[in-house]
Amino acid sequence: MLDGLDDIDWGCLTHAYGPASDVPGLIRGLLSADKPQRDSALRELFSSIWHQGTVYEAAIHALPFLIELLGAPDEQTPDRESVALLVASIVGGRGYFEVHHTRELINPFTREPMPPPPDLDERLAAERVIVAEVRRRGERAIPLLVPYLKHEEPDIRRSVAEAISCYPRLSATTVPALHDALATETDDETRTALNAALTAVASGPA
Repeated sequence: MLDGLDDIDWGCLTHAYGPASDVPGLIRGLLSADKPQRDSALRELFSSIWHQGTVYEAAIHALPFLIELLGAPDEQTPDRESVALLVASIVGGRGYFEVHHTRELINPFTREPMPPPPDLDERLAAERVIVAEVRRRGERAIPLLVPYLKHEEPDIRRSVAEAISCYPRLSATTVPALHDALATETDDETRTALNAALTAVASGPA
């Protein structure tokens, strides 16, 4: 498990809080025999390589290892459903500047519009490369995530539906699963996410 994790120069990669040198330890923390340590590692990864819907450079390199944990036998990956939620969140993530600076921002104190960074176009272009690579690597995760469309927790079902919506190339697999999930879904927000995913992927490869 996790072969090659230490071959990556994590300190030269970034996440939401700067250098990503903490990421390999956090990924290993997901396998700890100590549940509080696993919970802490999960919270840190949810805050750093994925943060409020956005993904970062370190997410590209963390994702294959997280997918490995998701696909490993049950006895090797504790809290698998938490790993599934993290993977679903990452593979459906967007860029920070795409989320925060492609619409007008208002200063909460002055109520005046906040100017975008002067190099916004360059930043958007750089993060589009990151998101595209996350999507490319994330394709491997989708077949592992599809069963979670029937998970007992609506947050997990909804996150998986939102992730699937980003992968129209996999519509042959995901459209039947989305229809099947929709037939028994009782949570209104999750039904909305399932319908949105169907609309996004039903036309097939972009």
